[in-house]
Amino acid sequence: MTDDAYDDAKLEIADAMARTAEMYGLNRSYGHIYGLLYFVGEPMSLDELVAESGYAKSTVSNAMSALEPYHLVHRQSSPGEGRKVYFEAETDFWTIMQEFFEQQGRREIRIMTRALETAQASLDDAPETDRTSHASARVAELEAFYDQAETLLSFFTRASPEVLFDVVSEVESRTVDDEP
Repeated sequence: MTDDAYDDAKLEIADAMARTAEMYGLNRSYGHIYGLLYFVGEPMSLDELVAESGYAKSTVSNAMSALEPYHLVHRQSSPGEGRKVYFEAETDFWTIMQEFFEQQGRREIRIMTRALETAQASLDDAPETDRTSHASARVAELEAFYDQAETLLSFFTRASPEVLFDVVSEVESRTVDDEP
């Protein structure tokens, strides 16, 4: 591969990661920096990432701080380097996806569960009317949904990709077998 082809491929990946980061509410620059780090495939210091990306050191530092909680990058230090920190991109996208859904899915479920409990308590204390009965039914529907979502999320975030694909294959084969 020529240097031009390598650089073109690296920038294509970094640009795609930038667009993807933006879809998930992160700054485009964070996705771009992650894409460069992923493509390089070895730990890099902040200074190296600044040189590679062209972003300010503060932007690169903020990107690493924002990406660490999602387990997209891992902080490392090298013996004899003092306090110098290196970052390495996570390359196991199953791990990334499972961590993301674990964090964000659980957060949504917690928020909704609390709201549903509070709403139902208010409805339980209110006189029964058509409106409160309707609202209780709506709350119950959402509670059932979030109970199911909790079960699926737990399975998805703990199962290996092989187990998940086995389940999908089994369901797909049943669906095909059940078609008239």
